[in-house]
Amino acid sequence: MDAEIKLRKSEAKKMLHLEEKVKVQHEIKELEKQRAQKRQTLFAKQDEVDDRKEQLLSDIEKRLKQRIVNEELFTVRWEIV
Repeated sequence: MDAEIKLRKSEAKKMLHLEEKVKVQHEIKELEKQRAQKRQTLFAKQDEVDDRKEQLLSDIEKRLKQRIVNEELFTVRWEIV
């Protein structure tokens, strides 16, 4: 998308007719708007991934801190007669 914007800007500079130049400038603005929206979406998704990663690390950390304790709850005795 950056390459397309750069190309359109270059083309706009070379245009002689003002009407065409204005039209291309509007197209450039629209492309820049789309690029900004995509960047915002990307950043939001990256934040979601980072949050999920942090949650997973916290869960793993909690599990590593767990201790297993053996405690006798009851005893069963039987006798064969």
